[in-house]
Amino acid sequence: SLNTAQINVRELLRPAILYNAHTFVIIHNHPAGDHTPSADDCRLTKYIAAVGAMINIPLQDHLIIAAQGYYSLRSEQPELFTSSD
Repeated sequence: SLNTAQINVRELLRPAILYNAHTFVIIHNHPAGDHTPSADDCRLTKYIAAVGAMINIPLQDHLIIAAQGYYSLRSEQPELFTSSD
């Protein structure tokens, strides 16, 4: 929706599985102009990274694009991409 991060992870990963991807990147926009990730963006990134790791297709990065520029969650919050086992 316009102000929440809702996505079906199975649908998101389907092309990566079908095309035998070795890794994948998520990119989305924040139309309001602020590229700062929301709590939902961070939570979803951590979850998708965990699922990708389980199926051996790691999430390379999650980029947020906005009028201010972009935000790389991998660069700024690398802990989201590691398993907490």
